[in-house]
Amino acid sequence: MVSLNQKLVKHVHSYPQLIMCLDGAPAIYRSDNAQISLRPHQMVVVPAWREHSCEPSSSRRPSHCLAIHLNTDWLDEGSIGSLDLSHRVAHFNPKLGMSLRHIIESTEPADRDVSGEFGERLVDLLSDSDRRTWRLPGARDTPVDFRIRKACAYMNENLHAAWDLGQIARHCAMSRPHFNFQFKAVMGTTPAIYANELRMRKATRLLCGPARLSISEISEAIGFSASANFIRFFRNHVGLSPNRFRLSFRTVA
Repeated sequence: MVSLNQKLVKHVHSYPQLIMCLDGAPAIYRSDNAQISLRPHQMVVVPAWREHSCEPSSSRRPSHCLAIHLNTDWLDEGSIGSLDLSHRVAHFNPKLGMSLRHIIESTEPADRDVSGEFGERLVDLLSDSDRRTWRLPGARDTPVDFRIRKACAYMNENLHAAWDLGQIARHCAMSRPHFNFQFKAVMGTTPAIYANELRMRKATRLLCGPARLSISEISEAIGFSASANFIRFFRNHVGLSPNRFRLSFRTVA
């Protein structure tokens, strides 16, 4: 649950996501050439690796949004695998939205099983919304390039290190302009945004993990030399500071 009172930078996720506007000011959702005013009781289904950004439509009133990340393991189980997770905007039943919010705020992540109440409400939400939907730009056919796979592997394995995109391009035996062009063609996003998603994914895992690493330890683990830079980076992506994100996870997750 996020009270959206600032613009979140353009980013991607490695998994599908639902962004639901529960109340407050409408949220502005942007992806490619699409710009949608997401009003209360509307949601957007964001496919994996789809570039997007969000911001409140009002500087005086925040947008209260619920973001649900769909673990890819769930998508192969039961009826969830048959649901429409294409890029779209839809109305949702307010009672179903509040039911999901209640489950998220009163259970631990391990208890949100797709075979239980959480999965049932999620299926109900997505099935009900199929009847009132607007399609957004879909995925494009993408080429396969072993050099880009090599670049992705290098980024994954060296998040803790200080590197720039020119260095990765050289690692793949490509010029930087050609590397940037080919990466976007293959992955659907830029190398910088892809690297940011890897950092965010690792940061959230470490923040919520049992090791209880300090903010400075986490910032160093994902390649930031200063904690202040990591805190600003994190806030620009999720609208919360790392400490507040950790506290909210421990309190309501």
